[in-house]
Amino acid sequence: ANQGDGVMVENANRTQFLGCTLYQNPFVYYNVISGNRGHGVRVKDSNNVIVQANFLGMGSDNATSVANGGNGLLLEGYSKNPQVGGVIPLGNAISGNTLNGIAVTDTVSGFISFNTFGGIAAFQTFPSPNGQNGILVTSSGGNNQIRTCIISGNLGNGIELSGKATGVQITDTSVGTTTVITG
Repeated sequence: ANQGDGVMVENANRTQFLGCTLYQNPFVYYNVISGNRGHGVRVKDSNNVIVQANFLGMGSDNATSVANGGNGLLLEGYSKNPQVGGVIPLGNAISGNTLNGIAVTDTVSGFISFNTFGGIAAFQTFPSPNGQNGILVTSSGGNNQIRTCIISGNLGNGIELSGKATGVQITDTSVGTTTVITG
């Protein structure tokens, strides 16, 4: 393990973590950022950062939790327009971390989480819980979105909006189900 964060991005606009850029069957992620003592990825005061098709807190087998000691992904400071995930297969598996899967704090704005698996392995039915919440938003920045995500199996809440969270939209997201989404 690294003693700190797996990757720290500070004052580095337009940074990209691209695990893959095209369809691969079933899923091939090239970036595995897991097992660090701090956060998996920490983004502070950086605009237009993209995090797509990564395992944060999961092993490359999409079955084994390899916890980061903090959050899987921490977005903080005045970061604007961070994009987490994308159309399939560009979503992320952010599961098995000691704290939250994703934490959005301070005045982060324009955040989007798209096709995130939080607390569950990608396209699986077994949990890989984050120790707290799947996604935690306390940011007062506004214009933050959680869409088309599967958030389940976490030891806290699936999604928690608290503190001074402002302007959060949640759409087409399943909380508390498997990826099968049966009723």
